[in-house]
Parts: sequence; structure tokens; C-alpha cells
Amino acid sequence: MHSNNIEMIGNRRLINGSLGLLFAGVAISIVVVSILSISNQNKKNEYNLCRRINVNTAQLATLEMLPTVGASTARRIVEFRESLLVAHKNFEKPADLGKIKGIGDAKIERISPYICFE
Repeated sequence: MHSNNIEMIGNRRLINGSLGLLFAGVAISIVVVSILSISNQNKKNEYNLCRRINVNTAQLATLEMLPTVGASTARRIVEFRESLLVAHKNFEKPADLGKIKGIGDAKIERISPYICFE
């Protein structure tokens, strides 16, 4: 009986130790994913600081690099730009973006340092 008790205690320690390692692994994974996410955001900001984006020619993914511009706003910019091209026009100034749903003065002010209209 004595050896059975020792064996049970040993098994519990093994299980508890394994669970501890599992939880530690999950915690480390969460930290790594968080760091990678922050790193990707920093790369996005570095890109914006290094070069301006031409809103008359930029692809969707490039437009999404602008601060406060997500997939739906980028799509609306491209759709509006295509309607301008039909009329043989381009965006000429930041205020032109204000004609697009979801882009107000605050967003224009935020993205203006990062865009151009070549």
C-alpha cells in the first residue's frame, strides 16, 4: 500500500508539472503573438514615415497602411477613384477624400502627411 501511495503522489506531481508546463507554453505563445503584432504595427508606421502613398494609384493593401484606414475605407477610396477615372479626373488634394463615405476631417488630417496626389 505504501508504494501505491508514493506512486499516486508521483503521478500527481507529474500531472501537475505537465499542466504547469502547458500553461507556461500557452502564456509564452500569447506574449510572442503580442510582440509580433506590435512589431507589424511598428513596420506599418515606419513605412508611412518613409514614403508617401499616392492615393491615385495605390493598391488596396498599400492604402490600408495609412493610419485609421482599414479594408473597407481602402475599398471605398479605390471605388471612388475608379468613378473619377471615368470622368478623366484624379484626386487633387486631401479635401477630395472627404467626398468618400467614412472619411471626415479628422481622418483627412491624420493621413495627410502620408499621402500624395501625383
